[in-house]
Amino acid sequence: MTVPLMILAGLALVGGFLGFPPEHGWFHGFLHEVATPVGELAHEASLGKVVSLMVLAISIALGGWGVAHYLYAIRPQTADEWSQKAPGLYATILNKYYVDEGYDRWVVEPCKRLGILWDWIDQHIIDEMVLTVGRMTDTGSSGITWVEKHVIYGGLNIIGYGNHLAARSWRKLQSGMVHHYVAVIVIGFVALVHVILLWFVGTSAFGVALR
Repeated sequence: MTVPLMILAGLALVGGFLGFPPEHGWFHGFLHEVATPVGELAHEASLGKVVSLMVLAISIALGGWGVAHYLYAIRPQTADEWSQKAPGLYATILNKYYVDEGYDRWVVEPCKRLGILWDWIDQHIIDEMVLTVGRMTDTGSSGITWVEKHVIYGGLNIIGYGNHLAARSWRKLQSGMVHHYVAVIVIGFVALVHVILLWFVGTSAFGVALR
C-alpha cells in the first residue's frame, strides 16, 4: 500500500496547487461542471476561511503522522506500555471496534442459519412433495397402461377374434350354388308357417299342438 498512497498523495498535492486560489485554479474550472455546489461554496467562502481549513487539515495530517512516527519509530515500546495500561481500549482499537465480529454475528451467522433451514425445507419437504407427485404419476401411468393393454386392447382383440371365428363358420353358408339358397329359403318358409300356425291356430301341419 505504500506506493499507491505515495501516488495518491502526490496527485492530491499537485491537484491542490493547481486549484489555488480556488476561484482561479485550472482544476477548479475542470471540475466545475460535475461539482457545481462545491464550487459555489468555495467561490462564496473567503480566502481566509479557505486557508484556515487547509492549515487545519494539514495540521491534523502532520499531527497524525508525528504521533505514528513517534510510537513506531522513535519510541516503539510506547505502544506496548499503553496496551498494558488500557488493554480494553487497545483491544477495541486493534480489532477495529469489532465491526467485523458484530457483522459476522448479527448478519452473517443468522443468514447462514436461515440458509441451512431453507436447505432442510427444500430437501425434506419440497423435494419429498415433488418425488411423491412423481411416484403418483408413475403409478397412475402404470395403471392406465395396464388397463389399456389388458382391458381395452384385450376386449378389442376378443371382439376381433370372435368376429373372425364367426365369419369363418358362417362364410360356409355362402357356397354360391342356387339350389342351396333355395333349400334355405324353403326351410325358412316352412319354419315361419309352422310358428304362425302354432301362434294363431294352436296346431300346425306337423301335428304339434300348443298347450
